[in-house]
Amino acid sequence: MASIFDWANKNLKKANEGISYLTQSIFPLESSFKDPWKRKLFDRMVEEEGYMAFPYTDIFSSKKGELQGVGHSNEDGGRRMGMWATPGEASGLLDEDITEKITKIEDMFPKRYGEMDEGMRSALVDMAFRGNIKGNHKFVKLLREGKRDAAADEYLNHDGYRRSKKAGTGIYGRMDENAALLRRKK
Repeated sequence: MASIFDWANKNLKKANEGISYLTQSIFPLESSFKDPWKRKLFDRMVEEEGYMAFPYTDIFSSKKGELQGVGHSNEDGGRRMGMWATPGEASGLLDEDITEKITKIEDMFPKRYGEMDEGMRSALVDMAFRGNIKGNHKFVKLLREGKRDAAADEYLNHDGYRRSKKAGTGIYGRMDENAALLRRKK
């Protein structure tokens, strides 16, 4: 019985990917941000997360449950899940998610945020988007102290990173990129 469900799930995922790819090629996702850095961040999130028209589950997500659009989680129940997310809706949700994550990072680093270069801010927003940054993490403490290299090393000292690298999934590459952005100086 399990093999029938596995087969159905695998084929539904492929259908979702195909429909999403076709839809996005005709109606591309577009950010409403005027700020060039935020537009670049929007493009990065689309590249990293991808667009999915129908709900999906990310097996590597720290938040179990349905995601939709560009990695949007319906934790607040504001969007009825199971419904199609048009590229326009997905773009709007992504703009909102990015704004929320930027605020989270500003609040997490109130004394240092203004001094951060775009690369470092981009890495931190990406970490917030993935859900793997919290104020009590050791690498966050190191960043607050201005120890960028040590923070990058500590960020990669993570079971999820090691599992992903061993499995050859895309998450470890994304984490490597974030660590490199943390290390890079202005």
